[in-house]
Amino acid sequence: FGPCEVDRAFVAALCDGLPFDPRAGGRMHRREHSLEFQTLFLRRRLDGWDRRRIVPILCCFPHIAPGGPEPPYPDAWRAAFTERLARLLDRSTLLVLGIDFAHVGRRFGDRPGGVETMREAIEREDRRMIDLLAEGALDRFQGMLDSERDARRICGYPALRTLLEACDGLKGEAIDYGQAVDPSLDSLVSFGAMVFR
Repeated sequence: FGPCEVDRAFVAALCDGLPFDPRAGGRMHRREHSLEFQTLFLRRRLDGWDRRRIVPILCCFPHIAPGGPEPPYPDAWRAAFTERLARLLDRSTLLVLGIDFAHVGRRFGDRPGGVETMREAIEREDRRMIDLLAEGALDRFQGMLDSERDARRICGYPALRTLLEACDGLKGEAIDYGQAVDPSLDSLVSFGAMVFR
């Protein structure tokens, strides 16, 4: 479908005056694939791509469990970035998060044996998390992940937290939920679809 042009003016405004340069980690995007499927889908479904621009943001700050190591950068940097992003968003902005939920099983470092027996429990916890996201309940979402100490390895955590912080008061609706099970590696990745307004 052709290239997706980056909104360089938005990127410049987003980076201007921050205590760090978000573009410095650009090499991390080289192997990142979360953007590819969404841009293909949007190009297919939405007209006017000669006028549209994208701003790819790789949210990669770690989920730090209580009592764990300090993050490798000041938390104030993340807050400054999120505040700037919130100021730049308007009604014409479409935010798309390309993320997964849980990553459990032998492939991800869990003990071997029976990811099939974990499926119901994973879905129950995922759906509880989805309900918190739909409510826009940032504190309870964070509290849930803190209490389980990242046991489900929610890789979408940084993007989800950024969304809830930048779009205070946002409400969502769950559209779909699924799990991809790999029996050969005794592992599972869960995912879902939500719409926020």
